[in-house]
Amino acid sequence: MNMTAMNIRLRSAKDLYSDALFARADLIREQGLNATVQKETKSLQGHGFFDGFAGLCNASKTNLYSEKKLATLFNTLATSSGVIALNTFSPVAASSTNDLHEQQDNLIIEPKHRMLGAGRFEMTAVTIDAENFRYHIPLLGFDDDILETSALHPDAPLIHSLSALMSASNHDYIHQLTDPSSYVGHKKKPLLQWREERLLGGDSVHSYENWHILAHAKILQTYREASGFDRVEVLAQSFLNELEGYSRDIAKSGLSAQKQHDVVDYFGLVGAQALMAVMPLDDPRLTSYLERLEKIDPQPNRVWDDIKRLEFLNLAPEASQEATRNAINKITPSDKDLNAALSHYKEIGNAVQTRENGDLGYLNLKRLQLAASNPKTAHVHSPDIPSALEKVFSLKTDLSKANKAVELSLRPLVDTLYTIRNLPA
Repeated sequence: MNMTAMNIRLRSAKDLYSDALFARADLIREQGLNATVQKETKSLQGHGFFDGFAGLCNASKTNLYSEKKLATLFNTLATSSGVIALNTFSPVAASSTNDLHEQQDNLIIEPKHRMLGAGRFEMTAVTIDAENFRYHIPLLGFDDDILETSALHPDAPLIHSLSALMSASNHDYIHQLTDPSSYVGHKKKPLLQWREERLLGGDSVHSYENWHILAHAKILQTYREASGFDRVEVLAQSFLNELEGYSRDIAKSGLSAQKQHDVVDYFGLVGAQALMAVMPLDDPRLTSYLERLEKIDPQPNRVWDDIKRLEFLNLAPEASQEATRNAINKITPSDKDLNAALSHYKEIGNAVQTRENGDLGYLNLKRLQLAASNPKTAHVHSPDIPSALEKVFSLKTDLSKANKAVELSLRPLVDTLYTIRNLPA
């Protein structure tokens, strides 16, 4: 990182990141639908997403789909419908997501406010209409003050590696394959029927959106088991390498110890969101990630101050560690998903409140921060999901593992794809 650049601010971070987004949007518009779809298909293939998906399909129906056939299906649906959902995130300032929603009303979903340590974080997607096609760009909304303090350019290696990690955990490509709007005529009916009969809408943990979260996690697992390559883990360690170097750099920048912690901790928690999207809170890979983040953070003990920002703990900034411990071990959040996730982890002995060496530790507090930042995802990956999926998908099998439940839950989709005729071989 160029440390001189850290002290030079010719334009606001918000403007720099917005310019980068608009430049990407213009490039996509210029290259056109076919080239955009081909490039996206190749990127998804390179990530192993279609390989993993094909592995799941073939586990249910022998040789139903190959990696090549699913790639062709994705390509065909996007070009025939004139709509493509891109899977690679673009970083922007969090305030920009609100601007896009309020001024242009072209966001797919309204930004959802999350707090990660000292800053806010939002994920959404923007819809852009070109001359003969429409495309969706997923957005990472970084806290404006954190971006200004960090002085990180949109092309900085840390931002690039973080965006790559978040993109690997993104499931938008499955929307392209399963959204009825991607299909024409009678081919819509099987998917519409599947969604109406099997899935619930709205904020239910059994919703269409949460099914995609579980499906993508299983696709990544299938690819990892078949290839021996864990893409998310590799990208997570690559990002932490960048964060570690950045942490060393800002120690020489003149920023206060508090500011150094706020920035490193914030980006570390954003990266942890990617892992949380595809694995449980107690997964060894997420634990390893958090253990390394603790070593990278210049002031890891400030986690005790960060945790007091969680509103449901109802703690004053000056609250003692003893008062904080007591509040954490007695929490009953009003958010039903957070409450369910924490209670189910507790039932199997892996609560975020679990004491380490007789006391609450960094890992406990970080897991609680993560669960509180995204309760729905924490619940989706929590240990109660096997029984929940059994009800949603009307399964009679005794399910003991979440990954088995996810595998079975994919079968309605596999059957649906099988019924869609006249697709390319």
